[in-house]
Amino acid sequence: MNSLNGRVAWRPLGRSVVGMVVGRWGALVLLALLAGLGGATVDDTYVTRDEQDMRDLGLATARYVMGMDDALLRHYVRFYGVAFELPLVGMELALDLRSLRSVYMLRHLVNHFLFLVAGLACYLLAQRLFNNDGLAFVALLLFVLHPRLYAHSLFNTKDIPFLSLFAITLLLAHHAFRKGSAAAFVACGMATALATNIRIGGLMLFVGVLGVRLLDLARAGDRRERIRVTRSIGCFVVAAGVTCYCSWPYLWADPIGRFLDSFAYMSHHQEVLYSLFQGVVHSSANLPPHYLVTWIAITTPPATLLLAAIGVGVVLWRATRRSATALRDDWLRFHLMLCVFLAFPLVVVAVLGSHVYHGWRHVYFVHAPLVLLAITGLSWLLAGPRGWRIGVLGLTLTALIATAWALITTHPNGTVYFNYLVDRKTPQHLAARYDLDYYGASLSRGGGLAERSVASIGVDLSMMEARPNLALLPADQRHRVRTDAD
Repeated sequence: MNSLNGRVAWRPLGRSVVGMVVGRWGALVLLALLAGLGGATVDDTYVTRDEQDMRDLGLATARYVMGMDDALLRHYVRFYGVAFELPLVGMELALDLRSLRSVYMLRHLVNHFLFLVAGLACYLLAQRLFNNDGLAFVALLLFVLHPRLYAHSLFNTKDIPFLSLFAITLLLAHHAFRKGSAAAFVACGMATALATNIRIGGLMLFVGVLGVRLLDLARAGDRRERIRVTRSIGCFVVAAGVTCYCSWPYLWADPIGRFLDSFAYMSHHQEVLYSLFQGVVHSSANLPPHYLVTWIAITTPPATLLLAAIGVGVVLWRATRRSATALRDDWLRFHLMLCVFLAFPLVVVAVLGSHVYHGWRHVYFVHAPLVLLAITGLSWLLAGPRGWRIGVLGLTLTALIATAWALITTHPNGTVYFNYLVDRKTPQHLAARYDLDYYGASLSRGGGLAERSVASIGVDLSMMEARPNLALLPADQRHRVRTDAD
């Protein structure tokens, strides 16, 4: 059986004792190591204006749930869900955290750990798709060793949680398709709702899972099978609806109306920001059609891009060969869904001219299908003769080491990682062509602004991103920092 049937032809690394150690134990060791490093380096993170707004929304929602006031209904970011924010507020209150420094460091740790859990989900999904522990371990490496995304996992509590829930939901969806049980589809529906709560783009997951299950219903062979599939569809839809309603207090008074309001708001951001792209300053309302594709291409490790391109080619080639029965092939159907999840948001933004801000952070969630399709490409390459396999493995290992080195050497400024597809001859040249530190992350060292400098001299900062971080400084040093908002 070859790689096109969802199983890699070459099995030694996946089935041998060495393969199990490298794959399964290696995954656990890597995740434990990254969790420890996250805890050790969390002080290198900073607070964004977005995070400050979202924490304020979480606090307003908590007060609304407890019947203290209804300020949530007038909150300026009330259209965002709180599936991630409300638990964070609960942890903050349960631990009785008094300082803002401890509050934000907790938030960043939880955000990072959720990212690592998503990496584990990607490992498990790859293992089930290819029945190969070695390939699954490579999937984990590709997922977590992305310099930009790893850096964002330490402070970006909007885009990273959605990416994480997206990856986890993909795993649960595959499990539900394979098992077909009502319980599996309930779990998938709940995860889909939580992802949609965090970002309205989670509706893609709902439509994707529902669409595949409706195809199963259309080709059900007998009455018993139709009843089973119909029951699973009902469980999925009800679980998604109930979970979305319960986890999103803003919807409680008018579920349909307010959900539609949130959908309209999140689908058409009206705020206009400006981005430097290929040497030209563009308005977020008038971005080039290739904006997102280019940003992904120049800021994602090249190995992931190349392998994913091969993987997409493999999936499309097989789909054309089996056009009459493609949707009956479970492996192929799931991979076609991954291709849709990767391409659809990029096409929609390009065609509709939707507002996106500063790079591709609004579509970070496509990283999950990108990695899984990259493993599809790698599995296809490993189906060749022995000498070819050794060469592919050598090049893959080299690329992974280079990516890990880039992550290490760019920390804590991984948010400005660019690959070799862009001209990086001098920092000044790069800064003249693309947005670099648009979040102001370089302002943060040791939990806030550089305390060593601030302790002895006054500092003027023109970036508004600095203001949220002032609260992380000791009280006797805050007066030494002045922002343009002062």
